[in-house]
Amino acid sequence: MKIVKFDLVKGEDNTRELRKVIEGGNYDKLIFQGEGNAHGILPEDLAVEHKNGNYGDAGTEKILRFKNLIKKVFEGGAFFNPEYAFEVTPDRNVRTVDENSFIYINDSERLTFKNIKYTGPHTEVVPTRGYPKFYGNKEFAHAVEIEGGRFILLEGLTLGNVTGDGVYFRQGREIKNSHITIKDCDINFNARQGVAWGDGNNILLDNVRVTDSGRGGFDIEPPRQEYNAENIIIRNSYSWTHLLAFPMGGFGVIRNLLIENNEYRTGSPTTYCQGDGFNGIRENIIFRGNKRLLTYGSTSACYILKGTDGLLIEKEECVISFRRSLKIIELIDCKNVVIRNNDFPDAKYIVLDDTPIEEVKVYGNKQDLKFIKITYDTPRTDPPYLYDKKFYDERRDQQDFYLWAKHYNKWGDEMSARISHTEIVDIVEYDVEKFGEPNVPKDPDFTPYLGEPEEFPVIVEPEPEDPPRPLKEEPKEVKPFHKKIGFWFAAFVIILILSLILL
Repeated sequence: MKIVKFDLVKGEDNTRELRKVIEGGNYDKLIFQGEGNAHGILPEDLAVEHKNGNYGDAGTEKILRFKNLIKKVFEGGAFFNPEYAFEVTPDRNVRTVDENSFIYINDSERLTFKNIKYTGPHTEVVPTRGYPKFYGNKEFAHAVEIEGGRFILLEGLTLGNVTGDGVYFRQGREIKNSHITIKDCDINFNARQGVAWGDGNNILLDNVRVTDSGRGGFDIEPPRQEYNAENIIIRNSYSWTHLLAFPMGGFGVIRNLLIENNEYRTGSPTTYCQGDGFNGIRENIIFRGNKRLLTYGSTSACYILKGTDGLLIEKEECVISFRRSLKIIELIDCKNVVIRNNDFPDAKYIVLDDTPIEEVKVYGNKQDLKFIKITYDTPRTDPPYLYDKKFYDERRDQQDFYLWAKHYNKWGDEMSARISHTEIVDIVEYDVEKFGEPNVPKDPDFTPYLGEPEEFPVIVEPEPEDPPRPLKEEPKEVKPFHKKIGFWFAAFVIILILSLILL
């Protein structure tokens, strides 16, 4: 393994020099030593400016770019970016955004980032609230942006003071985001989400701490139908956020999601999971063993799930205010739901809105809960499908989103205008001994990526030579005694005979 060390200069910015080292790729492991400044945006970093002042979807450039790399390790160093990309916001439309992300991973695989610290320029807070101030034109200036990463490990990172997300999964064109692990990381004072989708499958978040977040904690929000969030595990983590701990909006697919053993503080609901079965698929979602650290007081429910097929809520701890609505869970057009073995102090109700009572199995909870059942004179209809051909402009051969949105909003108004009937009914607990274990969602089944084993020079010890073999002496021929005396024996016999004759 070839290891290269790069010295950061305290109080100075040599990240442009570092860019060339990264892009050169002549290393296996690149170690950042010391601390130094990163940069805002200089003219050479800007994309080609359009005539209307629009810098395009790419916005402005990134600080450190990791593009088209395979099997590299990046470790250490502390980076401080003292300024925004634009000190004074230019008059730009919504698409011309400041996208000054620190680490930008693009079309790369088998990359490991360890023990890197980044502090951005954002220190403004919302008066009286203390949360980071949110700027729409700076919301894509992330600490880490992954746009096409496969087998990526972020471990031991400390990321703070950014106007965007701590980590954002943007959909890649050449490589889809997959097998990404974020482990033992701290994200602090981010104006948008802690970790956010985008698009990405087979992703593990383990011991990720998000504090002073201006919006959500872990935002699983694939925005369009071709965006997915499948096989996701968020465990042993913490969030302290202004908005929801686990928001789930967007029109993409969320499937096989496990949220387990996390703690969170927020004044907002725990989750709002928005699906409709056509434009936003929500399937096989598990909340297990999570703990809310701040009492929830609102007229709405704490867990709100819409259009979800396959839901398990178990072993949760969530306190709600006894002075407010007392609604703990609201299920809108859901099916295959199990709610069991939870502790919901002061909770009284589970709301079933367009959700048949036979689709929900409740048992083993510490509180005696009831259903608020909402039914309608007319049934719920299917929403307009985003990719229905009638919403395409054939002249441009592309989907007309605004035409579809017009029909979707009309459908929503029609559903809201239906005449409803509300009643409170007792919950008949599901009898496990009689009916057996219910069919619940299974945990996501994938192998999390934990980095490549580091290769070290292998010292090959020469094998000891065999000791010389002792020379084998040829065995001496042992002759019989008579052969040894040979001639002398024969002579003795002859002399003896002659002696006897002479006598």
